[in-house]
Amino acid sequence: SCGPCFVTFLKVMFLIGFVVVVGMVVITYHDPTARFVAKQSQDWAYPILRAARLLTLPLIKWFNLEAYYEKECLVSNFLQPVDEVNCWDYQKVKGVPSIRRAKNFTSAYYSTARPVIVKDAQEKEVDFSVLSSAYKLHKADLDSGIKVFHSSNPDVQSLTDVFNMETAEDMPEQTSIMWVSKKVVSGSVIRKLFPRPYFVQPESEVGLAKVIFIDAPGAPMREVDKGVMGMEYPHTWLSQGTGTREVWLKPAAECAQKQEEVIIILYPRDVLYYNSFYWQPVFHHHGDNISITYAGSFY
Repeated sequence: SCGPCFVTFLKVMFLIGFVVVVGMVVITYHDPTARFVAKQSQDWAYPILRAARLLTLPLIKWFNLEAYYEKECLVSNFLQPVDEVNCWDYQKVKGVPSIRRAKNFTSAYYSTARPVIVKDAQEKEVDFSVLSSAYKLHKADLDSGIKVFHSSNPDVQSLTDVFNMETAEDMPEQTSIMWVSKKVVSGSVIRKLFPRPYFVQPESEVGLAKVIFIDAPGAPMREVDKGVMGMEYPHTWLSQGTGTREVWLKPAAECAQKQEEVIIILYPRDVLYYNSFYWQPVFHHHGDNISITYAGSFY
């Protein structure tokens, strides 16, 4: 009779399903476990994904899957908890320190409400001429990666319009540009200009979204919305490429009565770390020169 065999099969499947669900819950809610699993599975990620790709190649004959090629997540995690801000976390915020050789970054700042400026994490200044040269050399790749392009100037509505200008001085005053790139091919070009800061741990995952802000003198204030930028992770860094920028960090709305906003001036090659779970940045132009700032995120 197949009855006992079928019952045994159901028990085994139930046990496997139970173990998988419990494992997902533990990984979702327990950060050390999530990091351990991620670290241990890194060597297997490429072989598994390559095998899955080879197995699914026949599907291309019947379905067009190009829209999913560079998706970071195809199925959302319904177990992901919705965290609430604890206003007591702001108690340790006593201004924004400027540091070098950030060896204690993880223990002192990571996953806290404390922002910090790291003075030695961006080796080279990235001015308009450097950015323009990179665009002209990799125009097709950078154009293909545009997710969002927003300009306050009706005469400057594309990257081509921006980099047709010979020098930074040709940028019309009061022009404010936000350029969001979200493709691997364009990201690899931008990463050479604004590399991953050394204080980001090797096992940390860096988000695909890469955002560049270009502001001429007199540019209007800009509230930097994490959703509009497409940032995948709350841990955010701002690299000041050239010029200066005034950044106002506003606390979470539910804590605004207990924590004042923090005002920071970024100078060339400064890198500001902040946690977007606790802070909402607002940009104000500062100084008489063009300001170029890069934003990235990591887990």
